[in-house]
Amino acid sequence: MSVEKPKTMFDQKVTMLQDPKSSLHTKKLVEQLPELLKAYETALLDYSQHRASNNDFVASSGSDCQAVKQKLLELSPPEEKLDPDKPEKPRKMTLADKAAWLNNQRTENRDLITLIARQQSVAFILEGDKTAIEIAKERLANARTVLELKTAQLKFLGGE
Repeated sequence: MSVEKPKTMFDQKVTMLQDPKSSLHTKKLVEQLPELLKAYETALLDYSQHRASNNDFVASSGSDCQAVKQKLLELSPPEEKLDPDKPEKPRKMTLADKAAWLNNQRTENRDLITLIARQQSVAFILEGDKTAIEIAKERLANARTVLELKTAQLKFLGGE
């Protein structure tokens, strides 16, 4: 019958460091870093390319894009409007009448409908690109955090 002598703290640390099942092995994570960085760079590049190639269709916050604004400027409302009560005497259009006429053009004018649809599709693509950037950024940050934790564990086990 052999009696196992209790391990010293140093022996326990060496055993933990040498254990292949230990979560301290970071080789695979370090090998993934270039892939994670490449994914982040690709996401940034995709976003910038989409934005540059569709610059006229990028809407500012709560507003129309330049192409839609330009088309709305081209569509000038008529100066006079027929009064349903007095059809023989047209009346001058008010600002509210002009705004209503322009709003109506958004559903009737084919060119404007096409431009608005393109603006919406570009916004959707750019939002997807922004999401891809955030995901890639989070993956990089998570890998960095895990490596920092592993480094701290190794320092502790190494006796620092």
